[in-house]
Amino acid sequence: MKKLDEPLKSKIKDKLRDLTEKPEKKGKLLKYTGFRILKVGKYRVIYEIYMEEKKVVILFIGHRKRVYTDFSRIFF
Repeated sequence: MKKLDEPLKSKIKDKLRDLTEKPEKKGKLLKYTGFRILKVGKYRVIYEIYMEEKKVVILFIGHRKRVYTDFSRIFF
């Protein structure tokens, strides 16, 4: 997130705080994975939920044009 401008960082942080309450209801399930995706303007946040530990892990944040290819290159 270092390269993003401050208003966008703030918007992303606000959305991430929202994930603390019912993260399974927020975002959409990413096809064929256990990951979820949250839209924040032109950016996407890919995250994973661990219900037993009551934990949300942010895996990747990127621009919508590249987020899926960049994410799959790193994680698959």
